[in-house]
Amino acid sequence: MNKIPQDVSESTKRRNPHLYPTLGRLPAQQPERSTRPPLESPRPKRKKGKGCVEIIVTIIAFCRREADDDNNIASLKGIRDAIAESIGIDDGDGRIKFQYSQSETRGRKGVVVKIESL
Repeated sequence: MNKIPQDVSESTKRRNPHLYPTLGRLPAQQPERSTRPPLESPRPKRKKGKGCVEIIVTIIAFCRREADDDNNIASLKGIRDAIAESIGIDDGDGRIKFQYSQSETRGRKGVVVKIESL
């Protein structure tokens, strides 16, 4: 009967795990794969069809210098929440659509809001 030599290097043991079990170490666990695709929203998205949008809100920011689009939208989040609350619709609801724009000004800073009901 062939006996497996135990006086071999660690690299030999790593290359032959079927001959040299973990020897006092815990076996490496395989990470579990998520069943959800990456960046998936936890709640299902509503299908947006024609006629689903009932209100369009356009928000234009007048500021000293223009920001990139995501910072402009983030800076207007409080206004968006207040408008949605005053209308009585959640700001993530498919019946309300928000549009954003900005304009650089040397005059007074401010925001113009246009609300259209369809």
